[in-house]
Amino acid sequence: MPVETNDGWVDLDTGISFAQTLSPPTTAQRRAAKLAKMTQEHGAAIAAAEQTAKEHGWAPLTGTTPQRAWAAQIRAKLIPQLTRSSEALAMQIKPSKFWIENRDMNIYKLDELIMSMQGQLEATSAVRKEAAVKAKATRIARQTTADKIAKRDAIILELLDTAAVIPSVPAILGEKVIEQGGLRVFVDSVTKLVTFLIRGAERKETRQVTLDADREARIIAVMS
Repeated sequence: MPVETNDGWVDLDTGISFAQTLSPPTTAQRRAAKLAKMTQEHGAAIAAAEQTAKEHGWAPLTGTTPQRAWAAQIRAKLIPQLTRSSEALAMQIKPSKFWIENRDMNIYKLDELIMSMQGQLEATSAVRKEAAVKAKATRIARQTTADKIAKRDAIILELLDTAAVIPSVPAILGEKVIEQGGLRVFVDSVTKLVTFLIRGAERKETRQVTLDADREARIIAVMS
C-alpha cells in the first residue's frame, strides 16, 4: 500500500520509495526489497538454516531468492521433526514452493505426504545421479582430449623449431596430424619424415625433419 511520508511516497509492503506519480515498482524491485527486509529481520535464521542444509547434504532449493530464503528456514524447522524414513526423502525435495505451501501442515500429515512422494523422489534422484556421472565422464573426456592436443602441439612445435633451419624442399606428404592457421603438418609412418607446409603472408614454403624415436613414441601416444 502506498503512503506519503516525510521522505516521499513509500510502498508499505516492500519499503520501496517511488515518485508521486504512483508508478508501481517493478517485480525485480519488489523481490529485492522483500529479500532485503527478510534478511534484515531474519538474517541469522536464514544463515543458520543454510548452514544446516550444507552440513547435512540437503538438496539446494529452487525458486526466487526470497522464496529460497523463506523455504530454507521452514525446511530446517520441519525436517528434524519427521520420521527417519521421510527425513531421508525430504532432504531431496528442492522446490521452495513445496516447503512454503506446506509450512503449517500437521507434521504427521506432512510425513505421509513426503512418503507418498517416495517413488517420484527416488526416480528423480536416480536421473540426477546418472546425469552427474555422465557429466563427469564428459568433463574427463574433454580434458583428456585437450591434454592430448596440447602435448601433440608441443611436439609439433619442437619439430618446427628444428625444421626452421632446414632449407625448403619439395613436398613429400604423409598423414596429416595438425592444421592450424597457415601451418599444416604431415608425418610419413614409413620414412618417419615430418613435413611442414607453411603459408606466410608472401609465400608458401615446405620444410622437413626426421622424427626421432623419442618424439615418435610421444606423438604416437597422444595420437592414439
